[in-house]
Amino acid sequence: MIIICDSSPLVALSIIDKLDLLDKLFGEVYVPLSVFGEVALQ
Repeated sequence: MIIICDSSPLVALSIIDKLDLLDKLFGEVYVPLSVFGEVALQ
């Protein structure tokens, strides 16, 4: 399954150190550039 991820689940999973769950559950996770900028460039 492929998902397009918003910033909210990325931030929440990052806080609890479980970002790997996205890959385990969905296989392919796409993060739009605007979302990446929101969470990674702060």
